[in-house]
Amino acid sequence: MTGIRKNGVTNQEGKKSMALQFISGNSISDRTAVMYETICAQSCRHSDKNYIFLVPEQATLQVQRELSAVHPNHVLGNIDVVSFGRLAHRLLNEQAGKQAVLLDDTGKSMILRRIAGKEKQSLRYLDAI
Repeated sequence: MTGIRKNGVTNQEGKKSMALQFISGNSISDRTAVMYETICAQSCRHSDKNYIFLVPEQATLQVQRELSAVHPNHVLGNIDVVSFGRLAHRLLNEQAGKQAVLLDDTGKSMILRRIAGKEKQSLRYLDAI
């Protein structure tokens, strides 16, 4: 594992704790294998904790398959492989519950048009379009 560094950031609030781990290395180091081995080992050691493996949208299914092949039990019971969008959606549902009101594309467009109208003077590029 030459050239691979693990940096952890831990935040504790009351009884809940969350750790974020960065794995960095050069292009020839096998960061993916290190990540898979690390999360599988941690999930086996601490089966009472839940783990989130954050990946790009298009890679979720592939990473789920690869992780289940590497995992000693071949089961991802406490590991959730999620994309950025899915994580945001999940956190919003957990925090806001049924009170959350999401904007559809029309609502987003209306807000952007209103802001662009108010900031027309400072947005000269948009004025030319």
